[in-house]
Amino acid sequence: FKDFSMPLKGDIWRQNASAAIVLGKHLGIDSELIKEAFSNFSGVRRRQEVRLNTKNIAIIDDNAHTPTKVTGALQAISETYPGYSICAIYEPGNRTEVSLKQEGYKSCFNRADNIILPRPSLGLAKKLNGHYKNCQYIEDDNEVVLMIEKITDKGRLNKKGVAFVFMSQKGFRGMIEETIKQLTTDN
Repeated sequence: FKDFSMPLKGDIWRQNASAAIVLGKHLGIDSELIKEAFSNFSGVRRRQEVRLNTKNIAIIDDNAHTPTKVTGALQAISETYPGYSICAIYEPGNRTEVSLKQEGYKSCFNRADNIILPRPSLGLAKKLNGHYKNCQYIEDDNEVVLMIEKITDKGRLNKKGVAFVFMSQKGFRGMIEETIKQLTTDN
């Protein structure tokens, strides 16, 4: 696979690309055609989809909704945006008591500098209480956007980029669009 340029960073994308190469070769597709397809591949909607990328701010929408997927997404984001502070805004896909007890929640946010759990995440917030240093539950979506603005301002003061990763199986009730609006009109 060393002759192939991987289009996106992170172990999850390397694994997906490797599987695509193997499948393509198995189907008899020419290696040059596979390389060309990779060079034109820009990603998949809601899988580390970059919604805003300015000099020091990135807003990413990702379908990660389990601890395993969160770990993979944050690992890829940390490779894509080295040196950036990472803020995870997360809503679990399954909010049952059994699902929220998954061991993976104890480590999946390790690459995040800040964790924001919006209103559907109250059950998870209770489970993670005190486990991560900069983890907070925020009931009101408008307050989430305000917190993102504060984190952005702190990043600017520290001359450090910030990557905001919205992760959920569902959408965020217009919160991503509102965040983009607020951050682009503040500049």
